Amino acid sequence: MIKGEYCKVKILWILQVLRIWLLTQNLSFVVAGITVVGLLIHPDLRATNVTVFTLLVVLINLSGAVAVLSTLAGTILIEREW
Repeated sequence: MIKGEYCKVKILWILQVLRIWLLTQNLSFVVAGITVVGLLIHPDLRATNVTVFTLLVVLINLSGAVAVLSTLAGTILIEREW
């Protein structure tokens, strides 16, 4: 493989990883935000349906964790490549 082709493939790979990183990060924040808004709109959910309330809280925590890990991974990728 010629050096120029290697650089082109590496840059395309990095751009693809960055796209996936941004998609994952943004979707995670959107899911967490929508879930929080849902809980704010229905404050009586904890008393009326404990199972749904618990699942929504777990969804918020998981989405937040994925978003934070995605942010960390993206930061490491950017620092390493640039």
